[in-house]
Amino acid sequence: MEFSTTELVSRLAKLFAANIRYEMSGMVGKVRPITRDPADIGQLDCSGFVEYVIYHTTTNRHDIPAGSRRQWSWFRDNGYAEVDYPTFAPRNDDVVRIGFRAAEHGRNDEGERVRTKAGHVWLVINGSTYESTTRGRNNGVSSLNWDARTDQADAFYTLGSASGFMILRYLSKHLMPAQFLS
Repeated sequence: MEFSTTELVSRLAKLFAANIRYEMSGMVGKVRPITRDPADIGQLDCSGFVEYVIYHTTTNRHDIPAGSRRQWSWFRDNGYAEVDYPTFAPRNDDVVRIGFRAAEHGRNDEGERVRTKAGHVWLVINGSTYESTTRGRNNGVSSLNWDARTDQADAFYTLGSASGFMILRYLSKHLMPAQFLS
């Protein structure tokens, strides 16, 4: 998977600047049509965020499925390299990686199997997560330090390079934010 670093930095900056809240309920947290501008998105769940970012920032506009479980299967079944989270998540190597937490299940009072905790998916670049979550300072698009997800990473895959991400991200945040947000 190839990323356009300029588009990745720009799209992330726009998503962070937009007033997007985390919402998980069927298709409510998905962007339809996926071509919408970040300013027109009101809510995203974790897999909707990942689907949107990958579609808009990969050079061939990869259209991955919706839903963290389906996304996990898609990356596993399409030959992406699974790597160790604590070893690769903190690396400052301008590589985009994706983490998955499996859903947890239990039994209700009637003995039926029920989901007790939803699955989750997030991107990791240079030691930071990029995700839509209720965790952290925001209820929505957020970035956490990689180790906030260490105990949750049931699978972790290398997606591809985003050469120059670190410097472009720095420039977008500190020197030229208006250029990246326009």
